Amino acid sequence: MKSRSKMLVKLGYKAGRSRAFRGSDDFFDEFIDILTNLGGIYAKFLQGILLGFAVTKGQKLNPKQLDVFEDNIDPEMGLQAINDALGTSASRVSVTNTIPIGVGSYSAVYQGKLDGHRPIIIKILKPHILEEIKYDLKFLKKLAYILKLSGIKIAAVDIGQFYGSFKKACIKETDFPREIEFAHELYERYKNHPTIVIPETIMELCNERVIVQDRVDGISVKTLVELRLKENEDIVEMIRENYDTDLAEMIRELTFELFYSLTSGKAFHGDLHPGNIRILPNNRIAILDFGIRAEPYAQSIVAAVINKFESDNLFIQGDLDLVRTLDAHFRVYMANLYSSIDSLLSYYKIDVRVFFTKFAESIGINTESIPDSKRKEWHSHGPAYMMNDLLKGSEKYGIEVKVKDQTAQRAISTQFSLIKALGVRDEVLPAVYERVCSLVRKEQPDLFSKKKTIMPDIALENVYVWLEKVNSTNPELANKLRSSLDQEVISAAIV
Repeated sequence: MKSRSKMLVKLGYKAGRSRAFRGSDDFFDEFIDILTNLGGIYAKFLQGILLGFAVTKGQKLNPKQLDVFEDNIDPEMGLQAINDALGTSASRVSVTNTIPIGVGSYSAVYQGKLDGHRPIIIKILKPHILEEIKYDLKFLKKLAYILKLSGIKIAAVDIGQFYGSFKKACIKETDFPREIEFAHELYERYKNHPTIVIPETIMELCNERVIVQDRVDGISVKTLVELRLKENEDIVEMIRENYDTDLAEMIRELTFELFYSLTSGKAFHGDLHPGNIRILPNNRIAILDFGIRAEPYAQSIVAAVINKFESDNLFIQGDLDLVRTLDAHFRVYMANLYSSIDSLLSYYKIDVRVFFTKFAESIGINTESIPDSKRKEWHSHGPAYMMNDLLKGSEKYGIEVKVKDQTAQRAISTQFSLIKALGVRDEVLPAVYERVCSLVRKEQPDLFSKKKTIMPDIALENVYVWLEKVNSTNPELANKLRSSLDQEVISAAIV
């Protein structure tokens, strides 16, 4: 415990003194080294940071950064300890090897056979893990504060929100009865699916510390990411030759199931990082480890999410309409402010895009003068990268990203990171966006016929509060933004 405290104090001192995290590779490398060495919950937190950083900053993960996705193999648990955890089920299970095939932040996984012939895995919760998590989360909270000061965003969600979501996920991941139930739910949903494979959970052998499931072979997507980024391997061709499988098609199917489920009222796997996905022969893809459940988006925000999907699809296809992209991001990530502005302008039959056009001008962005090189950079890295690039120091604009459905957003952000790491964005996302948006609009038309409106007095107050935040840091900008709104609407509240 003392060594952890010492390392974290050292890291906090350097970040607090220099605030150099935003642009310092040396500091970033040291940050990675410390959290990787600490392992456990710190390494899991770092996985989310790295994948999000790769998306919003447009950077490839180097070999050192990829090491955090490696399993940290602990000393073997011992056959007696494994049998003790299995309890009465031990008589039916034979452990193949007491050296784990994988060690996560909270558990270790062993190979075995059920009734002497059925290949299985045995996932065992580490002893005393709940006490360790409680202790470690206190330090991560302080780290999250340091990162927030340094301006790091994780796939459009600020670090403070990421920590809050991560904390809840940590607690849920140690709830084995909940994980068992969710794994069984997904197995029943996909047991006849031609592409998606969910291992069967042998319910009668599981308990509060143990999960027993069918073993899944194949190649880990983590291995594919490493081959591509470390060795520049053509992983698409490799998978086609060795597994007779279309990698892009498999990621496309998985991404569709994720996006469609979360916009159609169904929960889905909430942590599809490379280590939790395996590519199988004959065009099949398997999902492992069901500790994080992503709850579906609330119906009230589904229309905004679909609108953003459609905007992002146009972006990927080369239509870098800045006003449309701003509109789509505000509508999802600053929903209350967006609805307030839209409601006020709608009263005077003014399109909300007029405001975002003037907003872009107010913060010094002239869309016609953006050089082609910058447009190519944005197109290469995606809309989240462009927004991060344009709104650096977003506190100057009073922007506070708020996402109610954090598990859904975290799952989708992780999937974006995975797609980028595999280099299959253009082969995957356009087709998924078109398919999901078409289905959701067809199946839930009422969501798109209703428009959320806010009472004028409440909308006015929301806009007033926002402009006051802007005014506190940038009065000149606040004045420009005031003029971007209909003066007759806000004059009663703005002095």
